Amino acid sequence: MHREKEFRQSVRVDPATFDYLISFIVDDPIFYNGSENPQTDIAIQLAVTLEWCGTFKNGNTCGRLARSYGFGAGTISEFVQRARKSLLRFYSRFVAWPSTTKRTTSSAFHSTRYGLSGAIGFVDGTYVNISQKPHVDGHLFFTRKKRYGLNVQIFCDEDQRILHAHTGWPGSCGDALVFSHTQVSKNSERYFAIGEYLIGDSGYALSERLITPYKMPRAAQSDNARFNTIVSSARVVNENCIGALKNRWASLYGARTQIKVAEDFAKVNNHILLCVLLHNVTLQMKDPWTEEDREDVSAAEGESDDEDDDGCCIDTPPASRNAENKREMIKRRVLGNY
Repeated sequence: MHREKEFRQSVRVDPATFDYLISFIVDDPIFYNGSENPQTDIAIQLAVTLEWCGTFKNGNTCGRLARSYGFGAGTISEFVQRARKSLLRFYSRFVAWPSTTKRTTSSAFHSTRYGLSGAIGFVDGTYVNISQKPHVDGHLFFTRKKRYGLNVQIFCDEDQRILHAHTGWPGSCGDALVFSHTQVSKNSERYFAIGEYLIGDSGYALSERLITPYKMPRAAQSDNARFNTIVSSARVVNENCIGALKNRWASLYGARTQIKVAEDFAKVNNHILLCVLLHNVTLQMKDPWTEEDREDVSAAEGESDDEDDDGCCIDTPPASRNAENKREMIKRRVLGNY
């Protein structure tokens, strides 16, 4: 048991989850060079990669991992690049928009729990900080939290399963702007049936496919305030999802890649997507990250997921009359349940 606990502290997953990940990449040609000097065992390359994903600050360096595993820093970097590329071949298997049947199930859940019939999931933004100012358009990555970073949009369902992750946008861009450029927003007919919608905070623009709380001064009205409270209660799952993602895969608190060219941006974006994939794999494997784990692994202590102030000071485009009417209809249905 002691060894298993140490294993989990290092690679952030149970042995069963680790073996499951190995089963997907074990036959990938990327790990076989055809020479008389075979590559290092795939299990070691995966372990290095998972530990890289699960640490940040001084723990998230090739030098530190090189000392721990007894390899050169350049070799550690190669391990991570190989395993990341191999695992991301299976991204769409683990991170996918829900089927019609699953969306119906989610809608029924939210209808029963909150009166939010038609709600199929949530969206929220989070910053992935960058340790240094990017060399390309660096000023655009300066966030309102006074750090350099990317704005990453996380879509999830009631089980904290990530349905979609949209990354690559500078941290100076608000959630409403970034969301408007996602495929989910631009081609909503591919993602929603009639009556279906997501729930977001008031940092987003209200639309027929994205229901948000009322803003002041309308938020002060009694019925609107009650509606906002219920919507906020439902939205907690999205906040918890992002918290679980970043607490387990703590490298998302601060990417150490020095961004000089477009290829460096691609590395950071792929790293984010790898962590999203790993989040969903652990959900599928019923391998949760518990409070005990957080106490044992202190990598993320002192860092809070820092952007959820509910968009209180953010201007968004005016909503259409149809969107306003839809929110009013949903509000009446919600308040009728309470």
